[in-house]
Amino acid sequence: TRKKAAHWTVKEETAFLGFLQGKLSKFSDGNFRKPAFTAAANFLMAKFPLRSINGKMAGGKTSETCNHKFKSISQSSYHAVVNLKNASRFMYCDKLGAGIVDDMKEIWTQYVKVNTFY
Repeated sequence: TRKKAAHWTVKEETAFLGFLQGKLSKFSDGNFRKPAFTAAANFLMAKFPLRSINGKMAGGKTSETCNHKFKSISQSSYHAVVNLKNASRFMYCDKLGAGIVDDMKEIWTQYVKVNTFY
């Protein structure tokens, strides 16, 4: 039988990334391994119990689903940065981040409307 798909909310994604960030020195040598994702799954299952989505129970968070989610978020973030680097009137520096300043607010608002990465 096929496993039920895990459903992720923005709160769960935020908690997941915060958990990994907090454990970076313990678990990371440049990449997270299965023990990090297992610990993250246990953390998420305790913080966010399983719930029903449209009358069906969502699948639980496992080390595999956490690993997949991390890769998905990482790829989306990478593509967002590349897109931003290539966009006219914007800059991105790996050290300083995006160069969004107040006088660019209107341009940034328009950029965000047409560039979604999640």
